Amino acid sequence: MKRICTLLALLLALLTGLAVPALAAEAPTALGFTNDYTPPFSAVIKEVIRDQDGAVTQLQVEAFGVDMIQQVAPDGGGACLVNVYYDTVYVDERSGVPFDPDTLETGERIVVLSNGMFYPTKPVETLARGVLRNPVPDGPTAHYLTISSAAPGPDAWDSFSLPANTPVNTYSGGAITLADVTARGNVLAWLDLSGDGRTRDETIHRLMVLDTPGTKTLTRGQFAAMLHLTQDSPVVNYLMRYSDVSERDANAEAIRWASNEGFMRGYPDGTFRPDAPMDRQQVVTVLLRAKRISDVRCDTSFHCADKDQIAPYAMEAMEWAYYNTWLTVDGNGLIRPHGRVTVAKAERMLDTAGFSHRPWLPKL
Repeated sequence: MKRICTLLALLLALLTGLAVPALAAEAPTALGFTNDYTPPFSAVIKEVIRDQDGAVTQLQVEAFGVDMIQQVAPDGGGACLVNVYYDTVYVDERSGVPFDPDTLETGERIVVLSNGMFYPTKPVETLARGVLRNPVPDGPTAHYLTISSAAPGPDAWDSFSLPANTPVNTYSGGAITLADVTARGNVLAWLDLSGDGRTRDETIHRLMVLDTPGTKTLTRGQFAAMLHLTQDSPVVNYLMRYSDVSERDANAEAIRWASNEGFMRGYPDGTFRPDAPMDRQQVVTVLLRAKRISDVRCDTSFHCADKDQIAPYAMEAMEWAYYNTWLTVDGNGLIRPHGRVTVAKAERMLDTAGFSHRPWLPKL
Protein backbone atom coordinates (compact mmCIF):
# COMPACT_ATOMS: atom_id res chain seq x y z
CA MET A 1 0.00 0.00 0.00
CA LYS A 2 2.85 2.41 0.87
CA ARG A 3 4.48 1.82 -2.53
CA ILE A 4 1.17 2.36 -4.35
CA CYS A 5 0.63 5.66 -2.55
CA THR A 6 4.13 6.79 -3.47
CA LEU A 7 3.56 5.97 -7.16
CA LEU A 8 0.23 7.81 -7.14
CA ALA A 9 1.90 10.87 -5.60
CA LEU A 10 4.60 10.85 -8.28
CA LEU A 11 2.00 10.49 -11.06
CA LEU A 12 -0.06 13.35 -9.65
CA ALA A 13 3.02 15.56 -9.47
CA LEU A 14 3.90 14.83 -13.09
CA LEU A 15 0.35 15.48 -14.31
CA THR A 16 0.09 18.78 -12.46
CA GLY A 17 3.56 19.99 -13.52
CA LEU A 18 4.87 20.06 -9.99
CA ALA A 19 8.51 19.36 -9.16
CA VAL A 20 8.97 15.80 -7.96
CA PRO A 21 10.63 15.72 -4.53
CA ALA A 22 13.61 13.41 -4.06
CA LEU A 23 12.66 10.27 -2.22
CA ALA A 24 14.56 9.71 1.02
CA ALA A 25 16.88 6.75 1.12
CA GLU A 26 15.41 3.78 2.93
CA ALA A 27 17.23 2.60 6.03
CA PRO A 28 18.53 -0.98 5.92
CA THR A 29 16.50 -3.46 7.92
CA ALA A 30 19.42 -5.81 8.49
CA LEU A 31 23.22 -5.75 8.35
CA GLY A 32 25.55 -8.54 7.28
CA PHE A 33 29.04 -8.75 8.83
CA THR A 34 32.36 -10.25 7.78
CA ASN A 35 34.05 -12.99 9.81
CA ASP A 36 36.87 -10.66 10.90
CA TYR A 37 35.69 -10.89 14.50
CA THR A 38 37.43 -11.51 17.81
CA PRO A 39 35.42 -11.86 21.04
CA PRO A 40 36.02 -9.08 23.62
CA PHE A 41 37.76 -9.90 26.89
CA SER A 42 37.45 -8.41 30.35
CA ALA A 43 40.46 -7.02 32.22
CA VAL A 44 41.56 -4.85 35.11
CA ILE A 45 44.10 -2.08 34.46
CA LYS A 46 47.33 -2.57 36.40
CA GLU A 47 49.20 0.36 34.86
CA VAL A 48 48.49 3.11 32.32
CA ILE A 49 51.67 3.66 30.25
CA ARG A 50 52.20 7.01 28.53
CA ASP A 51 54.72 8.47 26.09
CA GLN A 52 56.88 11.54 26.71
CA ASP A 53 53.98 13.78 25.69
CA GLY A 54 51.64 12.18 28.22
CA ALA A 55 49.53 10.31 25.63
CA VAL A 56 48.36 6.79 26.52
CA THR A 57 50.28 4.18 24.48
CA GLN A 58 49.80 0.93 26.43
CA LEU A 59 47.70 -0.60 29.17
CA GLN A 60 49.21 -3.25 31.43
CA VAL A 61 46.21 -5.39 32.39
CA GLU A 62 45.18 -8.60 34.08
CA ALA A 63 42.89 -10.38 31.61
CA PHE A 64 40.19 -12.90 32.45
CA GLY A 65 39.31 -16.06 30.56
CA VAL A 66 41.35 -15.47 27.40
CA ASP A 67 42.34 -18.83 25.91
CA MET A 68 44.76 -17.27 23.42
CA ILE A 69 46.81 -15.68 26.21
CA GLN A 70 47.01 -19.03 28.03
CA GLN A 71 48.11 -20.77 24.83
CA VAL A 72 50.81 -18.19 24.06
CA ALA A 73 52.08 -17.96 27.66
CA PRO A 74 50.81 -20.87 29.81
CA ASP A 75 52.76 -19.67 32.85
CA GLY A 76 51.95 -16.00 32.48
CA GLY A 77 48.56 -16.02 34.15
CA GLY A 78 46.38 -13.32 32.63
CA ALA A 79 49.09 -10.67 32.29
CA CYS A 80 48.74 -8.83 29.01
CA LEU A 81 50.18 -5.64 27.54
CA VAL A 82 47.48 -3.93 25.48
CA ASN A 83 48.85 -1.60 22.81
CA VAL A 84 46.68 1.29 21.66
CA TYR A 85 47.19 3.34 18.54
CA TYR A 86 45.67 6.04 16.35
CA ASP A 87 42.63 3.92 15.44
CA THR A 88 41.73 2.61 18.90
CA VAL A 89 38.27 3.73 20.00
CA TYR A 90 37.33 4.49 23.61
CA VAL A 91 33.64 4.12 24.41
CA ASP A 92 31.53 3.97 27.55
CA GLU A 93 29.64 0.72 26.94
CA ARG A 94 26.72 1.63 29.17
CA SER A 95 25.96 5.03 27.60
CA GLY A 96 27.39 4.48 24.10
CA VAL A 97 29.41 7.71 24.31
CA PRO A 98 33.17 8.11 23.55
CA PHE A 99 35.49 9.07 26.40
CA ASP A 100 38.98 10.55 26.72
CA PRO A 101 41.64 7.81 27.19
CA ASP A 102 43.57 10.18 29.48
CA THR A 103 40.88 9.51 32.11
CA LEU A 104 41.65 5.76 32.33
CA GLU A 105 42.83 4.79 35.82
CA THR A 106 44.71 1.97 37.52
CA GLY A 107 42.29 -0.55 39.02
CA GLU A 108 39.53 0.23 36.52
CA ARG A 109 37.69 -2.72 34.99
CA ILE A 110 37.49 -2.53 31.20
CA VAL A 111 36.63 -4.60 28.15
CA VAL A 112 39.28 -4.92 25.43
CA LEU A 113 38.27 -5.30 21.80
CA SER A 114 41.43 -7.00 20.53
CA ASN A 115 42.48 -7.43 16.91
CA GLY A 116 42.90 -11.15 17.66
CA MET A 117 46.71 -11.15 17.39
CA PHE A 118 48.58 -12.17 20.58
CA TYR A 119 52.36 -11.84 20.45
CA PRO A 120 54.48 -14.32 22.51
CA THR A 121 56.34 -11.67 24.48
CA LYS A 122 56.57 -11.31 28.27
CA PRO A 123 53.95 -10.30 29.04
CA VAL A 124 51.80 -11.30 26.06
CA GLU A 125 50.96 -8.33 23.84
CA THR A 126 47.94 -7.54 21.72
CA LEU A 127 46.54 -4.57 19.84
CA ALA A 128 43.27 -2.96 20.93
CA ARG A 129 40.75 -1.94 18.33
CA GLY A 130 38.69 -0.59 21.18
CA VAL A 131 38.60 -0.09 24.95
CA LEU A 132 35.25 -0.06 26.74
CA ARG A 133 34.66 1.29 30.23
CA ASN A 134 31.59 0.81 32.45
CA PRO A 135 31.02 -2.70 31.03
CA VAL A 136 27.48 -4.02 31.01
CA PRO A 137 27.29 -7.22 33.12
CA ASP A 138 24.23 -8.60 31.36
CA GLY A 139 22.26 -7.67 28.27
CA PRO A 140 23.37 -6.08 24.98
CA THR A 141 27.15 -5.48 24.88
CA ALA A 142 29.36 -3.76 22.29
CA HIS A 143 31.19 -5.78 19.63
CA TYR A 144 33.63 -4.54 16.98
CA LEU A 145 32.34 -5.70 13.58
CA THR A 146 32.84 -4.91 9.91
CA ILE A 147 29.76 -4.57 7.72
CA SER A 148 29.84 -6.72 4.60
CA SER A 149 26.45 -5.69 3.24
CA ALA A 150 23.42 -3.59 4.09
CA ALA A 151 21.42 -6.82 4.01
CA PRO A 152 22.19 -10.50 4.51
CA GLY A 153 24.29 -11.56 1.51
CA PRO A 154 26.38 -14.49 0.28
CA ASP A 155 29.58 -12.99 1.69
CA ALA A 156 28.13 -12.29 5.14
CA TRP A 157 29.46 -14.27 8.11
CA ASP A 158 26.42 -13.38 10.18
CA SER A 159 23.56 -10.92 10.04
CA PHE A 160 21.33 -9.12 12.51
CA SER A 161 18.09 -7.22 12.19
CA LEU A 162 18.20 -3.44 12.45
CA PRO A 163 14.92 -1.98 13.77
CA ALA A 164 13.93 1.49 12.59
CA ASN A 165 14.22 2.86 16.13
CA THR A 166 17.80 1.62 16.71
CA PRO A 167 19.92 4.39 18.29
CA VAL A 168 22.80 5.26 15.93
CA ASN A 169 25.70 7.69 16.28
CA THR A 170 29.27 8.17 15.06
CA TYR A 171 32.49 8.00 17.02
CA SER A 172 33.44 11.50 15.88
CA GLY A 173 30.08 12.93 16.92
CA GLY A 174 28.93 13.72 13.39
CA ALA A 175 25.27 13.48 12.51
CA ILE A 176 24.06 10.22 10.99
CA THR A 177 20.85 8.29 10.40
CA LEU A 178 20.25 4.60 9.77
CA ALA A 179 19.76 5.42 6.09
CA ASP A 180 23.37 6.67 6.00
CA VAL A 181 24.78 3.34 7.18
CA THR A 182 26.51 1.78 4.18
CA ALA A 183 28.38 -1.45 3.48
CA ARG A 184 31.99 -2.22 4.42
CA GLY A 185 32.31 0.08 7.41
CA ASN A 186 33.56 -0.70 10.92
CA VAL A 187 31.00 -0.35 13.69
CA LEU A 188 30.34 -1.08 17.32
CA ALA A 189 27.14 -3.10 17.46
CA TRP A 190 25.42 -3.73 20.78
CA LEU A 191 24.28 -7.37 20.65
CA ASP A 192 22.71 -9.68 23.22
CA LEU A 193 25.15 -12.60 23.25
CA SER A 194 25.41 -15.56 25.58
CA GLY A 195 28.68 -16.67 27.14
CA ASP A 196 29.54 -18.99 24.23
CA GLY A 197 29.15 -16.14 21.71
CA ARG A 198 25.79 -17.29 20.37
CA THR A 199 23.02 -14.75 20.04
CA ARG A 200 20.11 -14.70 22.42
CA ASP A 201 18.30 -12.61 19.86
CA GLU A 202 19.07 -11.44 16.32
CA THR A 203 18.68 -7.71 16.96
CA ILE A 204 21.15 -4.80 16.95
CA HIS A 205 20.23 -2.72 20.00
CA ARG A 206 22.59 0.21 19.37
CA LEU A 207 24.99 1.09 16.54
CA MET A 208 28.06 3.34 16.47
CA VAL A 209 29.73 4.02 13.12
CA LEU A 210 33.52 4.19 13.63
CA ASP A 211 34.65 7.05 11.42
CA THR A 212 38.24 6.84 12.70
CA PRO A 213 41.56 7.57 10.91
CA GLY A 214 41.89 3.89 9.96
CA THR A 215 38.72 4.14 7.89
CA LYS A 216 40.38 6.73 5.66
CA THR A 217 41.79 5.71 2.29
CA LEU A 218 45.43 4.59 2.40
CA THR A 219 47.93 6.88 0.67
CA ARG A 220 51.32 6.05 -0.84
CA GLY A 221 53.19 8.00 1.80
CA GLN A 222 51.31 6.28 4.63
CA PHE A 223 51.96 2.81 3.25
CA ALA A 224 55.67 3.55 2.83
CA ALA A 225 55.72 4.64 6.50
CA MET A 226 53.86 1.55 7.72
CA LEU A 227 56.14 -0.81 5.78
CA HIS A 228 59.22 1.11 6.98
CA LEU A 229 58.18 0.69 10.60
CA THR A 230 57.84 -3.09 10.25
CA GLN A 231 61.58 -3.14 9.49
CA ASP A 232 62.51 -1.00 12.52
CA SER A 233 62.78 2.22 10.48
CA PRO A 234 66.18 1.70 8.78
CA VAL A 235 68.10 4.77 7.55
CA VAL A 236 69.59 4.52 4.05
CA ASN A 237 72.01 6.65 2.04
CA TYR A 238 69.92 7.36 -1.04
CA LEU A 239 69.58 10.61 -2.96
CA MET A 240 65.86 11.26 -3.25
CA ARG A 241 64.85 13.72 -5.95
CA TYR A 242 61.09 13.73 -5.89
CA SER A 243 59.75 17.21 -6.58
CA ASP A 244 56.80 16.72 -4.19
CA VAL A 245 58.69 15.22 -1.19
CA SER A 246 60.81 17.49 0.96
CA GLU A 247 63.30 16.40 3.61
CA ARG A 248 60.99 17.90 6.24
CA ASP A 249 58.04 15.68 5.31
CA ALA A 250 57.02 13.27 8.07
CA ASN A 251 57.28 10.24 5.77
CA ALA A 252 60.37 11.39 3.84
CA GLU A 253 62.74 8.82 5.36
CA ALA A 254 60.26 5.99 4.76
CA ILE A 255 59.80 7.06 1.12
CA ARG A 256 63.59 7.27 0.68
CA TRP A 257 63.96 3.72 2.06
CA ALA A 258 61.07 2.24 0.00
CA SER A 259 62.50 3.83 -3.16
CA ASN A 260 66.03 2.64 -2.44
CA GLU A 261 64.79 -0.92 -1.89
CA GLY A 262 62.70 -0.82 -5.07
CA PHE A 263 59.46 -1.55 -3.22
CA MET A 264 57.84 1.71 -4.36
CA ARG A 265 58.75 3.86 -7.34
CA GLY A 266 58.21 7.39 -8.51
CA TYR A 267 56.44 8.63 -11.62
CA PRO A 268 58.00 9.71 -14.95
CA ASP A 269 57.30 13.36 -14.13
CA GLY A 270 59.69 13.20 -11.15
CA THR A 271 56.99 12.99 -8.46
CA PHE A 272 56.25 10.36 -5.82
CA ARG A 273 52.67 11.53 -5.12
CA PRO A 274 52.69 10.69 -1.39
CA ASP A 275 49.08 11.79 -0.94
CA ALA A 276 47.75 9.69 -3.84
CA PRO A 277 45.42 6.84 -2.77
CA MET A 278 46.48 3.23 -3.24
CA ASP A 279 44.19 0.55 -4.62
CA ARG A 280 44.18 -3.19 -3.92
CA GLN A 281 46.43 -4.22 -6.78
CA GLN A 282 49.02 -1.56 -5.92
CA VAL A 283 49.19 -2.63 -2.26
CA VAL A 284 49.71 -6.34 -2.98
CA THR A 285 52.32 -5.49 -5.65
CA VAL A 286 54.36 -3.56 -3.08
CA LEU A 287 53.93 -6.40 -0.55
CA LEU A 288 55.20 -8.98 -3.05
CA ARG A 289 58.25 -6.84 -3.85
CA ALA A 290 58.94 -6.41 -0.14
CA LYS A 291 58.68 -10.16 0.53
CA ARG A 292 61.55 -10.81 -1.95
CA ILE A 293 60.15 -14.23 -2.82
CA SER A 294 62.15 -16.09 -5.47
CA ASP A 295 59.57 -18.84 -5.98
CA VAL A 296 56.14 -17.21 -5.85
CA ARG A 297 53.23 -19.52 -5.14
CA CYS A 298 50.10 -18.25 -6.80
CA ASP A 299 46.84 -19.38 -8.36
CA THR A 300 46.92 -18.52 -12.07
CA SER A 301 43.54 -20.17 -12.65
CA PHE A 302 41.38 -18.11 -10.32
CA HIS A 303 38.26 -16.70 -11.93
CA CYS A 304 36.60 -13.34 -11.39
CA ALA A 305 34.40 -11.18 -13.59
CA ASP A 306 36.82 -8.24 -13.53
CA LYS A 307 40.13 -10.08 -14.08
CA ASP A 308 40.66 -8.07 -17.28
CA GLN A 309 40.87 -4.92 -15.13
CA ILE A 310 44.03 -6.13 -13.36
CA ALA A 311 47.08 -4.27 -14.67
CA PRO A 312 49.80 -6.48 -16.22
CA TYR A 313 52.36 -5.37 -13.61
CA ALA A 314 50.02 -6.49 -10.80
CA MET A 315 48.77 -9.82 -12.19
CA GLU A 316 51.33 -12.04 -10.40
CA ALA A 317 50.82 -10.16 -7.11
CA MET A 318 47.02 -10.46 -7.36
CA GLU A 319 47.30 -14.20 -8.07
CA TRP A 320 49.70 -14.50 -5.12
CA ALA A 321 47.33 -12.59 -2.81
CA TYR A 322 44.36 -14.67 -3.97
CA TYR A 323 46.31 -17.92 -3.40
CA ASN A 324 47.01 -16.82 0.18
CA THR A 325 43.38 -15.64 0.65
CA TRP A 326 44.51 -12.09 1.47
CA LEU A 327 42.22 -10.92 -1.31
CA THR A 328 39.03 -12.76 -2.16
CA VAL A 329 36.36 -12.67 -4.83
CA ASP A 330 33.17 -11.12 -3.45
CA GLY A 331 29.60 -12.34 -3.78
CA ASN A 332 29.28 -10.63 -7.16
CA GLY A 333 32.29 -12.47 -8.58
CA LEU A 334 34.57 -9.41 -8.38
CA ILE A 335 38.06 -9.11 -6.92
CA ARG A 336 38.02 -5.30 -7.35
CA PRO A 337 41.69 -4.56 -8.28
CA HIS A 338 40.93 -0.83 -8.21
CA GLY A 339 39.05 -1.10 -4.93
CA ARG A 340 39.71 1.30 -2.09
CA VAL A 341 42.11 0.21 0.67
CA THR A 342 41.77 1.69 4.14
CA VAL A 343 44.63 2.23 6.58
CA ALA A 344 43.18 -0.49 8.82
CA LYS A 345 42.93 -2.96 5.92
CA ALA A 346 46.57 -2.29 4.97
CA GLU A 347 47.59 -2.94 8.56
CA ARG A 348 45.84 -6.33 8.53
CA MET A 349 47.44 -7.21 5.18
CA LEU A 350 50.91 -6.47 6.60
CA ASP A 351 50.18 -8.80 9.50
CA THR A 352 48.81 -11.64 7.37
CA ALA A 353 51.65 -11.28 4.84
CA GLY A 354 54.06 -12.22 7.63
CA PHE A 355 55.79 -8.93 8.33
CA SER A 356 57.00 -8.40 11.88
CA HIS A 357 54.32 -5.78 12.19
CA ARG A 358 53.63 -4.22 15.55
CA PRO A 359 51.33 -1.36 16.49
CA TRP A 360 54.07 1.28 16.37
CA LEU A 361 52.21 2.94 13.54
CA PRO A 362 52.54 6.56 12.39
CA LYS A 363 50.17 9.03 14.00
CA LEU A 364 47.75 10.27 11.34
